[in-house]
Amino acid sequence: MLQKIRWFIFLFAILVVVVTAFQNNEPVDVKMLWLSGHYSLTLVLLATAALSFIAGALATFWRGRQHSKSKVKVKTKEKSSRSTDPERTKSEKPIS
Repeated sequence: MLQKIRWFIFLFAILVVVVTAFQNNEPVDVKMLWLSGHYSLTLVLLATAALSFIAGALATFWRGRQHSKSKVKVKTKEKSSRSTDPERTKSEKPIS
């Protein structure tokens, strides 16, 4: 159910961006880094939206990957601490 809601919001956002972009098709002057010129506002809005989406997707992917790596490290540490101390039993209390 939650996945369907996400898809609906995603498609609605795309629709809003596309409608807004195509209703604003006047030419504008763009000066950014090495780019300068006279471009359609539709092109500028769509390019900005696409680049923003790609940046957000990459950031989400990177953060998810970092999160999963930290889970693996914690599990590995737990397993290695259990296997390196065979004399300790469950009844023994750890020394603080």
